[in-house]
Amino acid sequence: MSTLASHREISDFLQFKVSLTGPDTEYLCDIWRRIVAPKNITLLELHAVIQGAMGWEDRHLHAFFIEGKRYLVPDKDFPDEQVLDDDLDERDQLLEHVIQRIEEFYYLYDFGDGWRHLIEVEDMVSLPSRVKLFGWPICIDGQGACPPEDCGGPYGYANLLKALGDPEHEEHSNLLGFHGSRDPYAFNTAQANLLIGMICALYRERGEIGHYTS
Repeated sequence: MSTLASHREISDFLQFKVSLTGPDTEYLCDIWRRIVAPKNITLLELHAVIQGAMGWEDRHLHAFFIEGKRYLVPDKDFPDEQVLDDDLDERDQLLEHVIQRIEEFYYLYDFGDGWRHLIEVEDMVSLPSRVKLFGWPICIDGQGACPPEDCGGPYGYANLLKALGDPEHEEHSNLLGFHGSRDPYAFNTAQANLLIGMICALYRERGEIGHYTS
């Protein structure tokens, strides 16, 4: 396990609440995660942590929106006309530098389905003894299952849940066979932290992020 935490001051760690928000999310249960992370990670590292904590599969483009600026990873396959001149490379941006004193910002995952996440900076925290098993960053709480990839955004996911819950629905059998039964309220912190570790390990192997987790 990393020993970084033992050398950090209380103010070196930030607690966030990451919540799905935006159009059509009112049709879903509240889906959120509470994350603790060092404030000196990059936005790309934060992206990897959010992917694991939420339960996404990192299949699509993403961007952070902070005080009117957009941060992303330039992609050679991303159409040039959709990249703005003032976009910033998230790989070069430390979290503590870009958020300064702001209390919230946004993260968008999958520009097609449009999964918008509100990120609220809740507090500066110390190291809770019960989370030393996981290393840093970690998910300490949450609610609601992650929607499946490519389901059509919040409205599509709401329709999917409706069809799965109604045996008389014309698409019930097909969707049940493809997605299986789903509990929209299901969440497990241990599983979230396992996924954080797996996604961060993949990024580390590619040399794209540091080694802040065990």
